[in-house]
Amino acid sequence: MIKKGINFQCSDAHVQTWISFMQPTTYVAVSAVSKLLGGTWVGGSCELTEDKIKIYANWANKEVMGNLKEFVIPLEDITNVEVEKTLTTDIIILYFGNTLVKMRCFKASYFANQIKDYINKKLS
Repeated sequence: MIKKGINFQCSDAHVQTWISFMQPTTYVAVSAVSKLLGGTWVGGSCELTEDKIKIYANWANKEVMGNLKEFVIPLEDITNVEVEKTLTTDIIILYFGNTLVKMRCFKASYFANQIKDYINKKLS
């Protein structure tokens, strides 16, 4: 397992699809998702395992934002992994279902390659 400190944001255009993709097993509450819209980045962690990626907020953000749950993306559901270069920390974009999630972290290119490696192992 690889654990990485991240900030994450879901796509404004795909929020409803993202919520429905996550239900019924794991989800981010609708009220919490609305707080993520408009450019709010939430501090948290990402755990990469042999079969899934789990993304969740840190304790402080859970307290402030309320009812912010973790969510899980099975590796076989990820259709693409991209890295968006920025002036500060780069952004990893994970595409799954008909939606996406963005994660900002240090050494994003390296972490994105690790995710791709785990996906390739899972699919082979």
